[in-house]
Amino acid sequence: TRFRNNWELSAARSLKILDALTTRYGISEERLSLSSEGSHNPKGSNDTEDGRAVNRRVEISIQSAE
Repeated sequence: TRFRNNWELSAARSLKILDALTTRYGISEERLSLSSEGSHNPKGSNDTEDGRAVNRRVEISIQSAE
């Protein structure tokens, strides 16, 4: 497999989004933060497909430009 665990997958997913926001959309890195939770902070139950789908997410925080 490409990733050893869910944390690595979560981190890779977040970095891909960060890269797109900075290179494609020109948002400064200083305005962005990311957090990779892996399986440590699920929003849904990992016992169901719907729950697992909800847990495959990237939460984006963009600070205002000052």
